[in-house]
Amino acid sequence: MRSFARAILAATGVVSLVGTATAPASASTNTPYVIVALGDSYASGEGLYVGASPQNAGSWLTRGNHPAPHDDGCHRSPYGYPAVVARWLPTRLHRSVVLRYLACSGATTADLWAAPGRSSLLAGPEHLEAPQITPRALRGANLVTITIGGNDVGFVSILGICELEPAVCTGMPGAGLAATLSHRIDALRPTLTATYRQVQRLAPRALVEVVEYPDLFPTSSATSCQGLPASTISAFHAAEVHLATVISSSAQAAGVRVVDPNSSGHFRGRSVCSAHSLFGGLNSTYLGAAFHPTRQGQADIAQSVERAITG
Repeated sequence: MRSFARAILAATGVVSLVGTATAPASASTNTPYVIVALGDSYASGEGLYVGASPQNAGSWLTRGNHPAPHDDGCHRSPYGYPAVVARWLPTRLHRSVVLRYLACSGATTADLWAAPGRSSLLAGPEHLEAPQITPRALRGANLVTITIGGNDVGFVSILGICELEPAVCTGMPGAGLAATLSHRIDALRPTLTATYRQVQRLAPRALVEVVEYPDLFPTSSATSCQGLPASTISAFHAAEVHLATVISSSAQAAGVRVVDPNSSGHFRGRSVCSAHSLFGGLNSTYLGAAFHPTRQGQADIAQSVERAITG
């Protein structure tokens, strides 16, 4: 999802599987295994820069999985789960792995598509990032991972609003911003299904893994959390469960696999409200890390993806 810092500005303006997982098909060890990583900041590894500063050269990765010469706003990290999986797979396959790291912080499903009539310089927070779902990007893919949907419904933007103006938030089901989130999530279902089908159409030989979001919030909280009133915590948790249900059913409708990082148990009791959280909070050194998985959190997501691949 989009970095919390940008959400604040905007406001003021795994493993549950569909089917049985199988190991990647064997092939010539001279032929690289191609991973294409699609999605938003939860796939890019927002907040987990390398080096002294997120603005320094080499702090992030390019689409080709090399140190980036400058900060392009997509914030692809070597600690993001796609990069972690790409480092692990060669030991399993005894074969080189190529990562096309296309995930970009701030991306929505619309940003993924190279749709007719839309700019080729569409995606990314600076609108300079090319679309992710193109014939060229997915050509020869063996594995496609995708985490998307949070920015479509404005999840982090609404978090930002609730942080700044708690009075407009309510924990009452069907009311206020909780209702807004629920309606947006329901409306997202056909878009997600079409997106997953397009990926499958352009990468017909690939194993497509739809990676859900790990639970950011606990079921309930007796006290405020990260500046959010306790009364809204359960509403946000209900919204993320609702989003996971829609993502899962959309993936099933498209005939692709689902990876649920929460089913591993790694995130249980490790919400953003926990003293041992697997998510960055508002006290993070870099505000972009807020409400995003930590390095360990991304590693746990990667483990879920790895189990889904190998069965």
